[in-house]
Amino acid sequence: MGTLAPLTGSLQLVTRDFETALERAARQSEKSARTISRIYDAEMKKTGDSGVHAANAIERAFEKTGHAVKDHIGELKNLAIAYIGLSSIEKIGEMADEWTRMNRNLALATKATKDFASVNAELYAISQKNGVALKASYEAFDRLAIASKDLGATNKQVLTLMQTIQEVGTIGGASASEIEGGMDAVAQALALGTITGKQLKGLLATMPELAEALADGMGMTVPELKKAIDAGRVLSKDVFNSLLSQSKEIHKEVAGIAPTMERGGIAMQNAALKLIGTLDQSLGITKSLGALFAGMAKDIDSASVAFSKLATQMGNMPMNF
Repeated sequence: MGTLAPLTGSLQLVTRDFETALERAARQSEKSARTISRIYDAEMKKTGDSGVHAANAIERAFEKTGHAVKDHIGELKNLAIAYIGLSSIEKIGEMADEWTRMNRNLALATKATKDFASVNAELYAISQKNGVALKASYEAFDRLAIASKDLGATNKQVLTLMQTIQEVGTIGGASASEIEGGMDAVAQALALGTITGKQLKGLLATMPELAEALADGMGMTVPELKKAIDAGRVLSKDVFNSLLSQSKEIHKEVAGIAPTMERGGIAMQNAALKLIGTLDQSLGITKSLGALFAGMAKDIDSASVAFSKLATQMGNMPMNF
């Protein structure tokens, strides 16, 4: 329970700041609307209701209520600042939801093999070593596992395949999005039973290192691989076995490569996602946030009535003169 108190305290503080700013902004809106209306009506009684007089009345009303409008703007700024704090809390909730969805899908994918815990741990480790987003790794594992079923592949082999793809990208300096594209391309090839010329072309455009590794594993050059693909001789099992056969060598090669800023940043985001997701499983953060946001939605609806009054009051003043 030691970790719960600071989290709950921060949540209550941000919520209170937002609600206080919301109430103040609403009160100031009502006050500004009343003040502007009163002064405008008084000026119109003095000067008549011609267009010129109406313009003068509006000008005097805003001159005399300048401090009120300034206060109103100040309260809206405070509201915006409070909302930023609340948005940060909402982001935590979104991350917790994402972790829950990822783990739910993985649990379904490993239901038959009953190795959820080990696969989950290995997915995290692979993603951290290569600086690939957890969500991308989880989704890639799911697609690769489904596509590899006909080959009789184990989850351990699928994990090794995914790790090899990511490490090939790391060695070649591919970006995180290019590595994700490479994993997707291999999953598609495995699912179709054969790799197509179009897929190879896409792979050469986004992650040429993987195409070279695939060719090397089959004892070919890339042009030779292209001819074999065009002839329909490269099957999904060839792609699978080719990449797996090089996994140990590729793993050794990637060991000495320092992480880039992008990879390091993604690894940090992954760590934060795992932390928040794990805390949510223990403390029920998203359940609390769901109830909190539902209640605050009602507060915002109530405050919007006051903001509408001010907008309506200003809109009713004649501006065509």
